[in-house]
Amino acid sequence: GLAGAIDEEGLAIGRVALDDIAVVSEAAIASAIAWLNSKEGLTVEGSGAVGVAALLGGALGSVTGPVAVVISGGNIDPARHAEIVADEGSKR
Repeated sequence: GLAGAIDEEGLAIGRVALDDIAVVSEAAIASAIAWLNSKEGLTVEGSGAVGVAALLGGALGSVTGPVAVVISGGNIDPARHAEIVADEGSKR
């Protein structure tokens, strides 16, 4: 999941191993959950949708070439998922 903090050792590893870290809002994650449901028929929890949220929301800047995003985790309460999908659908 995404809850909680990262310790100094984990942050140090990330600084060496990662090219970049993107930050996305809860609203962007909800939009990605709804987008994945409507466009791909997937039921994905928030932590599984953050990569798509970063892409859709422009948090990664201009991305060219082939892109791969790991989409994982379907452990979302069905009622909460339905609420997110309905809320995002009403915004369109």
